[in-house]
Amino acid sequence: MRIAHISLHGCIRMHKIAMSQTLMGHPCHVLANFIAPAHSSNGYASVHKWDIEADKDSFPTSPQLAEEIRILSPHVDIFHVHNEPNWIFRTVKENTNKPVVFDIHDWTSLRRVSDPPAFELIEEKYALENADGFVVPSKGYLDKIREESNKPSILAYSMVPQFLFPEVDGKSEGLVYAGGVKGKNVEFIYNYEYRNWAAFSQLAVNLTDREFDFYTANGGEDFCEYENEKIHMHPPKIYPDMMQSIAGHEAGIVGAPIEILDFRDSMPNKLFEYISAGVPAIIINAPEAQAFVEQNDLGMSIRDVSELPEALEKLTNHNVSLDRWGYTMESQIPKVLALYEEIRCAQSPRAIPQMVY
Repeated sequence: MRIAHISLHGCIRMHKIAMSQTLMGHPCHVLANFIAPAHSSNGYASVHKWDIEADKDSFPTSPQLAEEIRILSPHVDIFHVHNEPNWIFRTVKENTNKPVVFDIHDWTSLRRVSDPPAFELIEEKYALENADGFVVPSKGYLDKIREESNKPSILAYSMVPQFLFPEVDGKSEGLVYAGGVKGKNVEFIYNYEYRNWAAFSQLAVNLTDREFDFYTANGGEDFCEYENEKIHMHPPKIYPDMMQSIAGHEAGIVGAPIEILDFRDSMPNKLFEYISAGVPAIIINAPEAQAFVEQNDLGMSIRDVSELPEALEKLTNHNVSLDRWGYTMESQIPKVLALYEEIRCAQSPRAIPQMVY
């Protein structure tokens, strides 16, 4: 299967899927406006980048992306579009006759604390109506997409490829959070309040007397509200280095410091990064993630930061490093490939070869 993955900012979920497919023998082409230094692009059949700034007069369409799609289309069997934003789906769909899968990592109409831009809701609706199939990261999303569409759909968790699992030495100290963090300025495009861990982290280190490491997805921000001798704000790291840094912590924080509709069904990348690093997860305001870790004995949940000391006490000597090998992205890829094949067969029925005896 020849696959093209499209993502505006080259998100890590895209790389997890594409790298695993590549290692399993499926050539993957990657198209993105930006590929972060933290994310390797080695091994792909091709890597294409377009400059969204050069297309700003035509936004939310991209003539550059459209041209790349037309050039690449004869050389791939299926396009896999990763959302946030949603508008890139239309550009892909309108410039190829190949099937286009929509991967809803972040459900726009649910995620924003404030009202999302109107055009993003329009583009979300277009994608939901015109995608040939869907890939989603949680059971809640799967239920919702099957209410919205009768097109083929599957759940593929954002697990980590096995070759990126870090070494685990058995030591564990302090708390860790990996991902986007709200700073005091607004340079980071997703600078939303549900990423504001300042008050939570201050209370956490005071209540637990633990160090708290943040491996942020956004550099150059003003994190003065987090200043504390026990709180450490690390700039973005190359992904394997970040994974190794996560290993060795007592627990990783997952969810949001405030309640938000989308997090009811959220299964974030960081949850599986903690698991892959042998670190138990502590979940807050994320019911599906809570159910997942508790059912699989991978951590526990808290209702607020005041319950953190008790949670850490219960997780003392809780080791998930042996269980982590059961949670790899390679385990999710057969479902994705089966979805591709189902869509291709529905669009272009082929005669079944007859065996002659």
